[in-house]
Amino acid sequence: MLLDEVYGTKKRLDFAEYKRVNFEDTSEMFLSIMLMLQTHLPCSENFFRYRQNYSKYVGKGGEGGDTTAASGEGSEK
Repeated sequence: MLLDEVYGTKKRLDFAEYKRVNFEDTSEMFLSIMLMLQTHLPCSENFFRYRQNYSKYVGKGGEGGDTTAASGEGSEK
């Protein structure tokens, strides 16, 4: 069983042991934590939507945004 393999007789893992388990044995714990954070954090829905929109904007070369800042004219902020 995976729990017996990871924890053995321990009740807790310190960070060094957690890191060793994820690098050497299995990364299922890490993936589960990341999935939980991605789906349950209140800001995650907006973050991923904004990231997707940013990726689209950057992929177009910045078209449709502030043309003075994109063309190099104007002052730096």
